[in-house]
Amino acid sequence: MSLCTGNGLRYDGIGESTVRLTPPNTISASCNRAPGLARIRPRTARRATRPHAGSPGRLLLILVVALPLLWTIGCRTTHLDERAELLGCFWWVSPGPEAGTLDLGDVELDAMRALGMNVVVLNGPWVGQPLKAAESDSAERLFQEGDRRGLTFFVDTLAAPQWWTLRDPAAELDRARERIGQLHARYGHHQSFGGFYVPYEVYVMWGTQRELIRTLYHEVAAACKRVAPAKPVLISPFFILDQDGVLGDFRWATPEEYETFWAEVLRESPVDIVALQDRGEHLSYYTDAQCAPFFAAMKNAVDATGKQLWANVETGELEVGSAEAYAARFGPRTHVNDPRTQPAWRGVPPDKLMAKLRFVRRYTPTAVTWGYREFVRPSLGAAQAELYTEYRDRLGRRAKPARPRRGRLRSERGLPDLALRCGEGAQEPSLIE
Repeated sequence: MSLCTGNGLRYDGIGESTVRLTPPNTISASCNRAPGLARIRPRTARRATRPHAGSPGRLLLILVVALPLLWTIGCRTTHLDERAELLGCFWWVSPGPEAGTLDLGDVELDAMRALGMNVVVLNGPWVGQPLKAAESDSAERLFQEGDRRGLTFFVDTLAAPQWWTLRDPAAELDRARERIGQLHARYGHHQSFGGFYVPYEVYVMWGTQRELIRTLYHEVAAACKRVAPAKPVLISPFFILDQDGVLGDFRWATPEEYETFWAEVLRESPVDIVALQDRGEHLSYYTDAQCAPFFAAMKNAVDATGKQLWANVETGELEVGSAEAYAARFGPRTHVNDPRTQPAWRGVPPDKLMAKLRFVRRYTPTAVTWGYREFVRPSLGAAQAELYTEYRDRLGRRAKPARPRRGRLRSERGLPDLALRCGEGAQEPSLIE
């Protein structure tokens, strides 16, 4: 396994290496001396040349030999444990079990916070729904609870169905601007209203689609900034690793093309945060080595345009051993969101989640996750509750996280606060053809 430290140095195979501590007596008796010399040396000579156990010379020898080794062990342990902070999750908001409620109630919020998550991306149309006469606003109660708990909510601006096929974005921009204004008017006064999520989840686009996404990102993000200049705008793009077209007829882009595209889009848009999805098409057999070139490309694009990079470390995945196994089981060119694939989806195992958080730490200290609501939250059942408990134990989450300061997102594990650099579809996310 390759790990990266904060200073950019990479350590390979740390998990397999060991450091042996040799007692100072052994070192002093075996170094720089021919075999048998100690046996023929007079006792007085030995006493004269070996410092007394409590002498300054003896202590200095221990310090000189042992401290560098202990420092090495400590550094390697730190690098081995270093991982991105899991700060929050995406949540597709739905109606709750009782009339006038949402599914994101006290039980779910308690579970999130126990896992150390303070940030929630509120997806879907149920936040900001038009209200009938005398009807109470269930989302208003959610924001009030968010204020009380010190949470930060990013609110979905939504997207038109099959927005990527639009030839003229004018109607979509009018819809988005109206929703953004309504969202801010209803919830913008809450401290928990942290920003906006623009849900055009894309990879790379070409031709007229390229112009479309540049326009949408720029105009929708600009509309967010007009009503709330200090609130960050978040997006969550992905990358495709299916170079051979096993999943469909998607045009593949090299990491270099990917970097060029995103540098161009981000340079023109007032988007603040890019939460890059960490596993392409959500398939379990993809490796860190396959994902790394695209993370590096996005990191370059984000740094070049003054944005902030997060990682969307997915806690849901489609379990399959290889591209060949996928095609054999589901048929060639079967989309990952096809109903036939549903039985193969699972929550990511705890060991793999820890590895994924260590991997993305090479590029960012901050992670959010898609998949928690669908595959991990304990209210889903006994198996999910067990997985959730393993996550909590592995992440070392016990105490409630600190309340984030206004305008900043506080990291629970002692990482530096993340200053947000801010200037002036009602459909669940899927791959975009």
